[in-house]
Order: sequence, then structure tokens, then C-alpha cells
Amino acid sequence: MGEIKKIVYQIGGDRKAVTVKEARVSQIIQDNKSHSFKVFNEEGQLSLEVYGVIEVHYNLLSNYDNEEEQFQRVRF
Repeated sequence: MGEIKKIVYQIGGDRKAVTVKEARVSQIIQDNKSHSFKVFNEEGQLSLEVYGVIEVHYNLLSNYDNEEEQFQRVRF
């Protein structure tokens, strides 16, 4: 697919989003074994494991010359 840039999940009826561009998030990866998404802080340490993800945004292509990015959104 591509690099995960954003996940949207639901807790207690509230929708929340985690984005890689946030100051404290360096990477989000999917863990198929535990059916979760792991969010890593700027030091590369696991800071959050998220279950109940309802939407994932993937970065398909980056053109750093003009800073355009193409995304694909997948809903669960």
C-alpha cells in the first residue's frame, strides 16, 4: 500500500485521529498479529497501541520537489 500517515479510531463513541505529522508521532505501523496499529514517538519508541481503527490513510507517492502527496483512504 504505502506508508501509513493517519489512523482514525473510535473510543467510547468519540472519533479520534493520530497523524504522523503531529509533533510527537514519527511512525504508525499495522500489527497484523494483534490486529492493532502501533504509534511510535519521535525517539522511535512505542508510545501507543490502537485497536478499533475505522479508517487508515496511506501515503502512496511523495514528490518532495513540490511537496505534493497522494493518499489512499481505506475504511473498515
